[in-house]
Amino acid sequence: MIALNVAGIVERGDLPGAKARGRDLELAWDAEEAGLKQRAASDWHAVNSAIDRALESLRADKPSVEDCKQAMAKLLKTLNDMGTPSATTQYLHIHLQCSRLVIEGSHEEWSCTPQ
Repeated sequence: MIALNVAGIVERGDLPGAKARGRDLELAWDAEEAGLKQRAASDWHAVNSAIDRALESLRADKPSVEDCKQAMAKLLKTLNDMGTPSATTQYLHIHLQCSRLVIEGSHEEWSCTPQ
């Protein structure tokens, strides 16, 4: 999943690389908007807002690794916390099997494995 890839690039401290890969995330998400938003609008809006916040942190005039890590952790948590499967989460889980996710400031550790 692109979001997980961006988070890994941020974790390494490569913010220019994460910003570039973030563009791929944005394009992929936008390409799926019509179908996903129509099927599960509230889930789509929650994920879209988290993606927007992550991209804003990566595109800041002076991006901070810590701010970017937190924004990516929130995005991955949003994806993981969707709860009851909906059209959006079912679509996302086709592409990503999440068993654990690293969340800043949490004792929970998660890792996601692309399918």
